[in-house]
Amino acid sequence: MNKPLISILISTYNWPCFKLAGQLEELVTNETEDIEIIVGEDASTDPNFLYENQKIKTLPHCKYVYFTENNGRAKIRNKLSDIAQGNYLLFIDSDALVMSTNFLSEYIKYIPYHDVIYGGISTPVRMPDKRNRTLRLAYEKAAENIRSLSFRKKNPYKYISAFNILIKHELFDQIKFNENCTLYGYEDALFGIELKIRKKEIYHIDNPLLHTGIDTNEEYLEKIKDSLTTLYTIGNTMQNESSICKIQKIITKVKLNTPIDILFTHIFKKRFEKNLLSTSPSLSILQLYKIGYYCHICQTNEKKRKNIR
Repeated sequence: MNKPLISILISTYNWPCFKLAGQLEELVTNETEDIEIIVGEDASTDPNFLYENQKIKTLPHCKYVYFTENNGRAKIRNKLSDIAQGNYLLFIDSDALVMSTNFLSEYIKYIPYHDVIYGGISTPVRMPDKRNRTLRLAYEKAAENIRSLSFRKKNPYKYISAFNILIKHELFDQIKFNENCTLYGYEDALFGIELKIRKKEIYHIDNPLLHTGIDTNEEYLEKIKDSLTTLYTIGNTMQNESSICKIQKIITKVKLNTPIDILFTHIFKKRFEKNLLSTSPSLSILQLYKIGYYCHICQTNEKKRKNIR
């Protein structure tokens, strides 16, 4: 039996992705190439989403796998790659939607020439309940420039995401996602760094998926905190790449760690959060919040190390 050309891998946690799977099923049906779709349910707990996603089993080209223990964003993708039979892996986030009937054929067109192909991401222009999602929408709007095809081609390793990326299975097995990323964030960045170190080309094309999972302000702020915890966990790897790590190193060098931690924790943290949770959040304040919160994480862990000694 011949292997599929592509395995489409979708990991999901408490999010309905039957619509996405249905869109992809329709595209696969119209392709001459053999393509499989595997959806991994990462120990989701919401009964409504579970009920909806169970319908994926009825789609002929889809395999639905339920994991009884939560793996996290990196590990579940690695597990899905172990199940996959395809020569190429197409990673798609569960909160995506297909925008073009040529989505799969665009990837197939470039497969003979490239081992890694990144298609891009598009943000919805309008949302019915935009009022409480202003922080994420502001961030997404600001990120449009670095997500453009022209910017990505000039800076191929600067911005990639597992939201919509195709990679040769054999190459992926040599790298895989860093499973130290158990919380939100940075598994994509680390993967890009590994590709850069190995001098593996990332070919960028204009083949985006629509990002529908625009978090509420509260949800996104929690994700930011999780991502900064992840950044601390993998800090050594990201020190030369992350602006937050670079700033924190300067703060440490001039011995301002403790004053900044105190100022952030006792004076600015709540003020910053009030702005970030408002209908008009400032991305400048978001950046200051990230620096302050990351410094606080570093200081807290440094105190723990001293107490252990």
